[in-house]
Amino acid sequence: AAEVLAESGVQKLTFRYQNGRDYDAVCYYTDDYFAASPYEYNQSFATMTLSLSMSAFASGDESRYANKSANARNLLKKIGVKDADIAVNQGFTIRPETDTIGAVAGSKPLNVNGVESTLVILAMRGTGYGREWASNFTLGETGQHNGFDTAKNNVLAYLKTYLEKQKITGAV
Repeated sequence: AAEVLAESGVQKLTFRYQNGRDYDAVCYYTDDYFAASPYEYNQSFATMTLSLSMSAFASGDESRYANKSANARNLLKKIGVKDADIAVNQGFTIRPETDTIGAVAGSKPLNVNGVESTLVILAMRGTGYGREWASNFTLGETGQHNGFDTAKNNVLAYLKTYLEKQKITGAV
């Protein structure tokens, strides 16, 4: 269970990330991060987003690829995302290949400053990605970096599909 710090409503959470093996670390979360202007830097919110990114590193403890997103899914649950609202793309469930990318998404209702909306959270696998590393060298001859552009387009297509399947509309 999360520890709530005093009257602030900030939750102190333990999350896992992989660096050769899985490690535990602490992060802090509150829905109030979304009450302030996104144009104003918030150190606590920045640290939380870094923690989410770290949790999306492919889990070192899971031997099956279907469970490599376990750390990210667990952190999403700890911040209030229900199991039914968490989804993992196919790239996060198979052995990484040159043009795959692992992504995990979650959503939950959010009421900030009296405004009802849906918080959509998206994280990509950032380490433990095997052959995906090779696409870093797929530069192309003009325009955007081809490997990064392919990954971006795959993640955007996944996010669009996630929003449609979850029937997310309105303020996001």
